[in-house]
Amino acid sequence: NPRPFPGGRSDGVKVIPTWEVDIIRDGSVIVDTFVLNNEVLPPRKNKKGKVLWCLPKDLNKTPSFGVHENSRILDIFKD
Repeated sequence: NPRPFPGGRSDGVKVIPTWEVDIIRDGSVIVDTFVLNNEVLPPRKNKKGKVLWCLPKDLNKTPSFGVHENSRILDIFKD
């Protein structure tokens, strides 16, 4: 589950909402932990430019990851 990361980077005006995410293997072994924000995982858009998914703008809301987002997160992990 993503956790709010209070040390999120500031863009000069406001703090960018940031979450820590654990990559877990074999059900309980944490392989890696990394930070997600809109710079690392930008909003997903359709061909017309409509936003289909994005991280919440409020740290009090927990992001939900669908199949596409889980795939994108694993691609980030592999890099």
